[in-house]
Amino acid sequence: MHLCLVPRISASRCLYKLLIKGCIDLGLAQILPMFDDDTGAEPKIVSASFADPFLLLVRDDASIFVAQCDDSNELEEIEREDDGLLTTKWLTGCLYTDTTNAFATVQSDKGSKPGENVMMFLLSSGGALYVSF
Repeated sequence: MHLCLVPRISASRCLYKLLIKGCIDLGLAQILPMFDDDTGAEPKIVSASFADPFLLLVRDDASIFVAQCDDSNELEEIEREDDGLLTTKWLTGCLYTDTTNAFATVQSDKGSKPGENVMMFLLSSGGALYVSF
């Protein structure tokens, strides 16, 4: 399942993760603080993208937040090893679940584990497209 949203969250200190039960019942499952300890900033979320089990947020300071849902259904921020992801200013981003394995580097008929076929696309303010497998 792939869903891209573009909400404007004005005076919120937290992102509310909604747990979708069926197509009707939405319930609050977790609150994630968006406060930056290093700068003291409180960035607002300008867009969000979901691809099970990942969440990508683009914030108004052009930074990104990437989280993964663990076995206990808690969202944990993914540590970004690439310094370019931390220093680049991002305009937009989207997560994509490749259900047909069109982007697979190795073709296999065994299927894939949840999250293995999720790709992240980011567009920088300089116009560069970043693709992560």
